[in-house]
Amino acid sequence: MTPREFFYHVTYDFWELVLEVEISLLGELPNTAGNRRVVLRMANTTREDLSYTDVRHRPFGRCYTMQPQSRLRERGISGIKVK
Repeated sequence: MTPREFFYHVTYDFWELVLEVEISLLGELPNTAGNRRVVLRMANTTREDLSYTDVRHRPFGRCYTMQPQSRLRERGISGIKVK
């Protein structure tokens, strides 16, 4: 096993750590009757809904940067809860 393979074997992927992401918005989404909250369940979510970048930190494992889709960012994000 190479050092790179070992690193990925002993660290978790984003989808293994996060079950869902709840995003609270400042503005309403169109056609949602005033809904200002979006829940993205990882089992049903694609990379288009919520993209993430894996940043490797050798001493600490992996770190992730996530970015919600632009239609959500355009409404303004007031909070994000990760479960």
